[in-house]
Amino acid sequence: MNNKTFLLCLGTQKAGTSWLWDFLKDQKNINFGYRKEYHVFDRLQFQKFMQKDVKDLKYVAESGNITAHKDLFKRLSMISNTNEYFDYFSNLLHSGAADITGDFTPLYSLLDTQTLNFIKDEFHKRGIETKVIFLMRDPVERIWSATRMSMRELKLKNIPLVGAHKEKFVEMLTRYEVIVPKINSVFNQDSVYYNFYEKLFTDGTMKEILEFLNLPMAQANFSKRVNQSKYAKIAQRDREIVEQYYADTYSFVKDEFKENYAWRY
Repeated sequence: MNNKTFLLCLGTQKAGTSWLWDFLKDQKNINFGYRKEYHVFDRLQFQKFMQKDVKDLKYVAESGNITAHKDLFKRLSMISNTNEYFDYFSNLLHSGAADITGDFTPLYSLLDTQTLNFIKDEFHKRGIETKVIFLMRDPVERIWSATRMSMRELKLKNIPLVGAHKEKFVEMLTRYEVIVPKINSVFNQDSVYYNFYEKLFTDGTMKEILEFLNLPMAQANFSKRVNQSKYAKIAQRDREIVEQYYADTYSFVKDEFKENYAWRY
């Protein structure tokens, strides 16, 4: 087995990926580079997501402080030439002591099979194995957490859960019955690790993840929270409306993961 690994953490959004990245980045033989989320292939596949980069570029142009935004220009260069993306991670692995690198962009769970195959094949050409981690979260709680994050970022007092649950990309990120079969169609079973946000913060799950990545055991700080929004209670009627809307999602996950199913619905 190849001892150089690219970890493709596909999300899902608001399912503990920031915490997991924060834990793994400090482990020996791991170098994730200069950021958690590189946002290259989501920009290429979905024009909507480029709007933030356009806005950032406008800000840089107005401020005139280009050197302070090297991160943005490096990403845009990767978007314009994806070889730069693959070569960047390849260099992290082949020019240093790291055996594992990776990209933790949850929006990559929306990528089509052609793009996922492209990522896997390009790293294979460079002598690197791609492994996938996909964490799921109860649909109601995932959407409510993402909604609260949007309120925080947009400085809004209220975005109703009911209504937000039907928005296009919110739904796409929550339809595990679409995402999981897509992942399985591209990657071998031994190359994919599935689990749940609700089980993430346990010694058992950490042991599984570290073994999946061929890493030695390490103690995680489960009391630490990363990128967490202040919790607000969900009205029971709102919860029931969203649960019913995602009934097929709950049913799929329960059938697919059986005894590992982690939700009450």
